[in-house]
Amino acid sequence: CPVCVGVLLTWIGFLAAAYLGQPIDLTIPAVMMGGSVVGFTYYLEKKLNARRFINAWRVFFVVFGFVTVYALIREEWVWFVITAVVTLASVPVVIGLSKNNPNNNRPPEVARTAVSNTQSQQNIAAIRKKMEDCC
Repeated sequence: CPVCVGVLLTWIGFLAAAYLGQPIDLTIPAVMMGGSVVGFTYYLEKKLNARRFINAWRVFFVVFGFVTVYALIREEWVWFVITAVVTLASVPVVIGLSKNNPNNNRPPEVARTAVSNTQSQQNIAAIRKKMEDCC
């Protein structure tokens, strides 16, 4: 999503400027980094196909993602590396768990309804699809 990439590049630019000695209020990139963690979580969630474990993984990924970006802002490099590795390592674990679950089918992307395919239902489905394709 172009908005997500723009936010990511902006907070990277803010951090680079701060690390190079520019007086930057780190609250702004911190908020943007939190948004990136949540956006990345939802992006991965769509790709993982892990319905059974998704809620637990989502909480884990967001909490550890927040700790990771907090450590990055605070320049706590050991904690940054540890939490980044643990957070990213959770992705293949969830993929492995979801592959071992035969009942792990995600619902279709467009909501199921008993209503006939009227123009308004098609418009709603198109809007939902556009929203899901964004961040």
